[in-house]
Amino acid sequence: MEDVEATETLVTLLAAPGGLTERREAGRRLLQLLYDCPDVESCRQVIGALGQLGERRAVAALVTRLKNPMVQRASIRALGKIDGPESIAALIDCLLHDERSLARIEAARALRSSGIPWVKYSLWQAVLRDPEPAVRDAAWMTLSDIAASARRP
Repeated sequence: MEDVEATETLVTLLAAPGGLTERREAGRRLLQLLYDCPDVESCRQVIGALGQLGERRAVAALVTRLKNPMVQRASIRALGKIDGPESIAALIDCLLHDERSLARIEAARALRSSGIPWVKYSLWQAVLRDPEPAVRDAAWMTLSDIAASARRP
């Protein structure tokens, strides 16, 4: 019953008009749903919706979920859509220090939208020092994408 209710609430929130007041309320309610998630799939949906909203209030909760392999990928992707130094710092930490190579790859990809110097530096660190070739490749591709977007008018 809770699964259905959570999903219905999520769908309602995402279908709401895009005004600032509605977005704030949707973010608040989604954050509450995140703390009350009945199952992994509901959590992934809520995490994705928080990312789509760019909900900065969710950063701390998403960082906590980076430790859970069942929702880590969704959390990384959501953090990549949330602008702000806390989300970028969490992604860089994941890129440079997470023990799971798939998490480091996702973190490199999630940093694609940020071209600030310390992100580039961190990506270069991954290119030069990560033991996994797939992580080095992902970091290199992200650096290439950042460079290409900087050249576009």
